[in-house]
Amino acid sequence: MEVNPFFIQAATMLQQPFPREAIKQRTGGGGTRLSYVETHTVIRRLNRLIEFGMEWSWEINEERVDPSPDGKGERMTVRGTLTIPGFGSREGYGVQIINARGGEDMVKGASSDALKKAATLFGVGLDLYGPDYEEEVQERANPQGHGGDRTFGDDEEASNVRREAVREYGKKFQEFVQVIYGLGMIPDGWNKDQLEVEVINLANKHFKTVRTENNLLEKLPDAQQLTKMLTHYRKLLNQKSEHDAA
Repeated sequence: MEVNPFFIQAATMLQQPFPREAIKQRTGGGGTRLSYVETHTVIRRLNRLIEFGMEWSWEINEERVDPSPDGKGERMTVRGTLTIPGFGSREGYGVQIINARGGEDMVKGASSDALKKAATLFGVGLDLYGPDYEEEVQERANPQGHGGDRTFGDDEEASNVRREAVREYGKKFQEFVQVIYGLGMIPDGWNKDQLEVEVINLANKHFKTVRTENNLLEKLPDAQQLTKMLTHYRKLLNQKSEHDAA
């Protein structure tokens, strides 16, 4: 089946790294410095889809209030769906801690976070999470060592296959992070290293890995394992949403 070249160009545009001046810094958990782009920057990137005859849409599906993870207050969670014609739909979750002065700004902030997180599943701003996922996939693709890529080969077609595998793994990882975030299993503001450690821990629990020096998973789960975990936790999240709505 022939792929519409406009889709390829649009996907490339969405995944372009942001210029340095667009990237902001903030302090996250544990005093770590986190890189991010502001919501209006993401919206401008999405608006460029009009160059390819596409119009994106954003719909808020759910707003709910839950106890905060530390048990000292409440937080608002917004779940929304970002749709791009030809690319499909992706869900994102945003969270804001509730305070007396929050008002509409609190809902707006949670919705903005949800939009940005959904956009990462289309590749927008994915470069801010670093190159580690590519290293993981390439290592799995070449388990024999560094003497050439024995799985994919060295030609241009093989390189395209590898890059596509890297992109798909990165998107799936971000979707998994959003799902467990929606379940309240991780706090807001964790950096990439903290997220990876938690995903490894969940993989060990999910697959009931025998915790010995030889069998304990020390790296991110592979694509097949991550897919199984995503299916399981997505089902839990759907059940939670149905329970909250009842």
